[in-house]
Amino acid sequence: MHRLLQNKLGIILISALLLTEACAESSFFSQSINFEDSVWNEDEVAEFQLDITEPKQNYYLFFDLKSSENFATSNLWIFAEVLAPDGTVQTDTLEFDMADDTGKWLGKHTGSEVETTLLYKRDVAFPAAGAYKFRFRQGMRDDQTPLLSEFSLRAEILETDKN
Repeated sequence: MHRLLQNKLGIILISALLLTEACAESSFFSQSINFEDSVWNEDEVAEFQLDITEPKQNYYLFFDLKSSENFATSNLWIFAEVLAPDGTVQTDTLEFDMADDTGKWLGKHTGSEVETTLLYKRDVAFPAAGAYKFRFRQGMRDDQTPLLSEFSLRAEILETDKN
């Protein structure tokens, strides 16, 4: 009986710890684009609008991708453009690894599909409230990037200690 009580208490403490850790970051925004026939054409723009109401709040920005395990390359190039509410535009060329040095796909496998989360921006704060438009194009050498079915932008609020 005493051992059963200890086990239950242990499970409750571990659950509380995991819940506390999970609350350190909270999902703020998530939106996906599905590519017809699982092909991202070079002229196809993945566009998202992130409405910021609390300037100076810090965020993590992620890309969530769904691709085939037969995706042809071990990396992905993306051209990024961020339009701020004041009209300024920030552009960037990004490269992300889709597989490690041994060729093993990064991410979670479900059948022949691979779900990969890529960190886009860490601990970023937006200087002003308003609508920020994010535009992404594939930047691969070929006109088409096949076997990529979904591209998502996700923002998580980075909670800071109030001490």
